[in-house]
Amino acid sequence: MKVNSILAVSAIALLSSAAPYVEAGTNVTKVYSPAHMPTVDRHDTANVYPATNVSLHYAGSTTSAHDTNINVTHIMKYPSILLESIASVSNVECTTSSVTISFNDSSIFEYASTAWEAEEEIVFVTNFNGSCDAVNERGFFLSSSVSCADDTLICAAVAAQTDVASTACKPLFQCSKSKSKTDVSY
Repeated sequence: MKVNSILAVSAIALLSSAAPYVEAGTNVTKVYSPAHMPTVDRHDTANVYPATNVSLHYAGSTTSAHDTNINVTHIMKYPSILLESIASVSNVECTTSSVTISFNDSSIFEYASTAWEAEEEIVFVTNFNGSCDAVNERGFFLSSSVSCADDTLICAAVAAQTDVASTACKPLFQCSKSKSKTDVSY
């Protein structure tokens, strides 16, 4: 089981013990999948700049009318980019030793290429299903170098596939019901 799954399972275990989220007389199974953070403006150029504070959003789905969402905020060991937060990223392809990121906006590409090529190490967090990460999981890639091509709007990173445990410090779980304004931090 990947560490991403373990985090989600840990968060689920925490949720199941929280009285405000348990419906009386029912046993509800909740599945949490990576999702875009609804409060993040994906067109904001700030999202292309590496940060050490990364919030991963998971949307819950149940047969209940009360879905629960989980935000897991990590303090990262390395500067990190949450690729799903950049609207102009049009494609991401990965191998165990590389990440290739395509853009559809030259101005955002310019910001990203300048910032990413300047970093000695950078973590790319993916949520694109396919070659980068498994279904219902994110991928983590620690890059040792990034080169970008202005003519194709593509950045290629030499990167090793890794996991959240190797790239992050301590997580903070925040859980909330979509039908309530209640937030619970663990």
